[in-house]
Amino acid sequence: MRKYIVKISVLVSLLMLSSGCAAYDASIYGTAGNAVSTNIDWALTNEGIKLYNEGKKQEALEKFNQSLAKWPNVWNTLSWRASTYIELGMYDKGLQDLDLCFKLEPASQHTVTYNWYGNAYAGKGDLDKALESFKIALDYKKSSLNYYRYAKVSYEKGLYDQATTEYTNALNHPDTADMNRIFGSGWKAQCYSGRGKAYYKKGMQDEARQDAEKMIELYPRYQNAFGNDPLLYYDTDKRKAITDEARAAAVRAENSGNMLEAFNQLDKAYNWSPYADEKEDAEIIDDMYRVYPKLSLKPNLPEQARRFLVQAQTLAENKNYDGALDANNNAVAVTPWYPEIWFNGAMLRAEKKEYSKAISNMKNYLRLAPDAHDARAAQDYIYKWEVLMTQK
Repeated sequence: MRKYIVKISVLVSLLMLSSGCAAYDASIYGTAGNAVSTNIDWALTNEGIKLYNEGKKQEALEKFNQSLAKWPNVWNTLSWRASTYIELGMYDKGLQDLDLCFKLEPASQHTVTYNWYGNAYAGKGDLDKALESFKIALDYKKSSLNYYRYAKVSYEKGLYDQATTEYTNALNHPDTADMNRIFGSGWKAQCYSGRGKAYYKKGMQDEARQDAEKMIELYPRYQNAFGNDPLLYYDTDKRKAITDEARAAAVRAENSGNMLEAFNQLDKAYNWSPYADEKEDAEIIDDMYRVYPKLSLKPNLPEQARRFLVQAQTLAENKNYDGALDANNNAVAVTPWYPEIWFNGAMLRAEKKEYSKAISNMKNYLRLAPDAHDARAAQDYIYKWEVLMTQK
């Protein structure tokens, strides 16, 4: 039986449960609470926002539809529904809502609306209009996030000089609150990755290597695969070939009953995957979650991940929960298949009153370790947090 690393005992012993739910980029994408009329009942909109933040986009859309059926020209709700449509890939409907929202909203909201215009046009494949929209959003408000979005589409358009400039602006701009909110404390890794890709396309290999090294240092997932040769990170064709072959090998191994080989191939696919934050990457992780509980002999925790877990425990014991969560997230990046990491993450999220994320983390723990000795207690935490979410 595999011996787990010790859980973050200070959190387990305190059992501190209190209300709260982390909003998804709320200051950028939503405006709930800024009522345009005291006669409006915001209950349906707020229910939709809660569902949206929990990732339940279709259910959120139904709530926004119900609210707008009663109060059809409320820009706050229109803004939320537009973003939900766009997240669901219903770009034309999202654009229709944005057009109406733009006419109704205060000018201070325009940067948000133009960012969503950009997201919608990018989703439709119209990079010219996406670039134009993100540029207007940037003109309304200079921020690290707005520079980042403009840089990302510039790269996709093949404007590599412009992309490197705007990624540099994103790294250097003092307004980083929204980048932290969306990407966490490792947000600079996103910028180094993007800028490095642009340098690589320009043939500036020294600069590309330096940015890859900085990215890998901040986002340790790729240290094993690319630590010795950072430029391999940019070779997406090679990475895709290795990833796809590893996934195919995992299927063959699982079909033959060799679960350990299947898991090892999935781990290889995860480390080499060029699909970070995309559907294919999620499928690899999902397959790892499915295969891991079937292993009769569990793999050892890599030393790199163990280091992050010990750091997280130490920081939590000193009540530095933000730092502990950052360290735990680094462990997740290295070994998303290790159950203990998700238990610790759940407890840390609960300590920060981020109950929706705490529940999600604990569900991952139970999925990876359904027969754990504390599975009953883990499920009970979920029940408690579900109640506390409603007390906000």
